[in-house]
Amino acid sequence: MSYLVRNYPTPLAARGPAEPAEAPRIVVPPRHGRPRTEAEHAHFRRLIQESQALVDARRSPATGPMAARMAALAPEAPIVGERSPGEGGGAVFHEADGFAVNDPAATRPRLDVPKAVVEAGLKAPVPHRKQIGGTCGLYALGMVMDGWHARDPKNPTALVQPEDRDPPDGDFKHLNYAPTDPRMMLDVARDAGLTAKGELYQAEFVAEAAARMGYRASLRTEATLADLYTVLDAGHPAIVAFNVDMDGEAGTPDAGARAHYAVIQGHFEHEGQRYLIAKHSWRQTEDRIWRAEDFLASWSNLKTTRFYGTPGDGEIPDRPDLREPERLSLPDAGEGRADISRALGRCLVEVVPEGEPLSGGREIHAA
Repeated sequence: MSYLVRNYPTPLAARGPAEPAEAPRIVVPPRHGRPRTEAEHAHFRRLIQESQALVDARRSPATGPMAARMAALAPEAPIVGERSPGEGGGAVFHEADGFAVNDPAATRPRLDVPKAVVEAGLKAPVPHRKQIGGTCGLYALGMVMDGWHARDPKNPTALVQPEDRDPPDGDFKHLNYAPTDPRMMLDVARDAGLTAKGELYQAEFVAEAAARMGYRASLRTEATLADLYTVLDAGHPAIVAFNVDMDGEAGTPDAGARAHYAVIQGHFEHEGQRYLIAKHSWRQTEDRIWRAEDFLASWSNLKTTRFYGTPGDGEIPDRPDLREPERLSLPDAGEGRADISRALGRCLVEVVPEGEPLSGGREIHAA
């Protein structure tokens, strides 16, 4: 059996009455995790039911608090499964963070890699979480917390935001376990001055969010692939930023305009090439396989962002209702751009539970 490197599920808008079966997923090795028991499933269902009343109470008129929160989180563009007119009358698809993507139903070249080779390289598997809004760094951290929780239920896990309990598509991809910490990660990060609406353009802020959620975290800057392999070979997942292309893969578009976070779970060699096993919080739940050299180019090409406009002026150009995070510290790159080359480019965040040694880097504590 071989593992298909790229796997594109059919978008909701393109599906007929019967939804096609999903392609097989890589199975997490038993030593790293286990299926939920029936008792855990029952507890999980109770959690959803109990939270539904709270969610329903808060979601009401357009002026209600839930509507305001959703407006702050929602991307300007439609999500995948919805189409908007494109140039020449075509359709443009978007992910939950507003990034335009290629039609997920389109056929693309695939690289066959033996499944056994991929499984042998899986050092630190994490379950998938699908993000809501531009919150990829927090969902990457949530996946890492879930991965550690799967190894030992004493390790904490939490929701990013209340909407995770009530996903609009009726599935539970936004969470994997009943939260052991009642706090919302988005609230924690925002109260600490790390984010305005869920974005984290400084990798150090991801590490600090982890520390505030009860984990130990370190940051490596100007990191190398060797540093990444050190973290993975210690059995620890790594959180990294990269430029996401129109297929959700590691590319080099726009030098930071499509900055996105992923969790690297392992690495392996196949036919003379080194590959990485990655997962990120777009709709595709399956692992992504990237050539290490492609990821390195993408990781290194995070240069600037227009999200904050001119950093330090307190304003967010496209969101006059929001202010810059209190602790934002990015150089001005001119022309309404902030420099993220040192704060995000080739930065590596390692997160471990209390009692587990970090493999290196500068440990980040809650400020």
